[in-house]
Amino acid sequence: MKKHSKFTLVELLVVIAIIGILASLLLPALGKARKTSQTALSINNLKQISIASMIYADNNNGVLCNSDSNAHPRNNSASTNWARMIYEGMFGMFSFNSATARDEMDNDSRYKKMMYCPVLLGERAPIVSSQHGHSGYSMNRYFGRDQNDFTLNNLSGKIEPYIIPGTASSASNDAHADIDFRGSRLELNNGYPAYAYNGKTLALFIGGHVEFMSATQGASINEIVNDRNDFQ
Repeated sequence: MKKHSKFTLVELLVVIAIIGILASLLLPALGKARKTSQTALSINNLKQISIASMIYADNNNGVLCNSDSNAHPRNNSASTNWARMIYEGMFGMFSFNSATARDEMDNDSRYKKMMYCPVLLGERAPIVSSQHGHSGYSMNRYFGRDQNDFTLNNLSGKIEPYIIPGTASSASNDAHADIDFRGSRLELNNGYPAYAYNGKTLALFIGGHVEFMSATQGASINEIVNDRNDFQ
């Protein structure tokens, strides 16, 4: 009878060690590839947001919406954020009932995919929907003042970012970001905004193009961005 060879304990430990070494080499590469893919999705989100913003303006005499405090007939005339305003302009309105509208947003996978960055969602708490319209992106704080001019003709060619991936205030771990840049700065300050894309953030401009922005670049226009009375 033939004898069956068996693994010795030493051989088994060697195999396990080799598998562990291969895993340690592959996992960072896989993680980087995953983040690159998620970043591409976030760039696509911002481009869709740009298109939705233009559709909204086209339906409103060339005027973009406020970052918040938009009067909305289906939100009981309550303050409505930019995310809900522009999304509904592209895909149709949510329910008249506020609670139902919140549930509809919560169950709308398209809304969540478009309005939240997958890179940031991996670092944050689960999404909590709101009838006002939550998003993982923040709008330039210039659009938070009714006195400002939001007509496209007066906004073209500006160097300030229009929308960026944002963070929630008070250093919380919420999935949704502040409505606009508010007290956050584009320099690297307490994690605001989210420089989670290999040390950079993304910036959507009024012209519709998306660029990477480093903390150094952000700091160079920090004073401009913090002047909410002007959009340069």
